[in-house]
Amino acid sequence: MSGTALTDLVHTFFAERIFGPDRQQMLAEDLMARQATPATEHDRKRAALEKVIADNEKRQRSLVRQLADPDDDDDPELSARFRKEIKASFKELEQATQLLRQELKDLQAESDGDDGPQDAGLIDAIPQLRTRLAGVPEELQRELYDAF
Repeated sequence: MSGTALTDLVHTFFAERIFGPDRQQMLAEDLMARQATPATEHDRKRAALEKVIADNEKRQRSLVRQLADPDDDDDPELSARFRKEIKASFKELEQATQLLRQELKDLQAESDGDDGPQDAGLIDAIPQLRTRLAGVPEELQRELYDAF
């Protein structure tokens, strides 16, 4: 997308969605759609993380059982290498599980930080403008964009 096309897109967005006469209706529709979707995405992501964590824990238990079995092998070097590999796999699973638990914790914190339903009526605090942003000096446009 060229710079001019992007600028036109930004001007159109602000003209219609921020300063336009139908802005409250468009915002209300966007908020309703947003409130319906993230919970589902959040739930799916949480369930996927919990599933992988449970799978990792199951694999770790299996590795522990392998270590607990007495060695039937007469080769102590092979037995030591076998144990070392099992311990390394266990450690890798533990590290991955810890990262997944942190991701799950962050996801929960993100969900807890949700402000809940939003008031589309607040957009009425912003005045409606009929001016085209393309005609506004660039410095004022930058101040406007920074404010948003």
